[in-house]
Amino acid sequence: MNRLIVIASVLVLFTACNGGDKKSSSDINVEDVKGKWALTNFEDPEGKYSFEITECDKLTVWEFSDIKAESLDDETETFQLIVTSPDTCKWFDFESKWALTNGGDLFISSMRVGGLGGMSPAGKFDIIEFSDSKMGLEMMDCFYTFKRI
Repeated sequence: MNRLIVIASVLVLFTACNGGDKKSSSDINVEDVKGKWALTNFEDPEGKYSFEITECDKLTVWEFSDIKAESLDDETETFQLIVTSPDTCKWFDFESKWALTNGGDLFISSMRVGGLGGMSPAGKFDIIEFSDSKMGLEMMDCFYTFKRI
């Protein structure tokens, strides 16, 4: 009996310390995503794209605002995504729109990673990790990690 209590206590502590603030994608709402984020990592395990994120990518601020934008064709409510970079970083600023889909995906109508000559993915991104301070997205076997700033 004591052994069972010890095992249960360890599991509770492990969950509280290592995943307690993580949410499943279906539990994420606009208020959770809203705010300023910075791209900290890009991974392309299959080597499809021949670039790495730059210091300018890391300094660029991605503001997932709650300012309403034009709805999608299916009437999904969207919001403005306002992306700004330091003056020394050309071609990193852009504006777009974002939404959470009913399936728990993050839709971004267009984005730019790597500045001019980088990538411009658009569409539904799987939210593979989410906490108050970190957001992990996946699209087309590429992984994007953001931290809240």
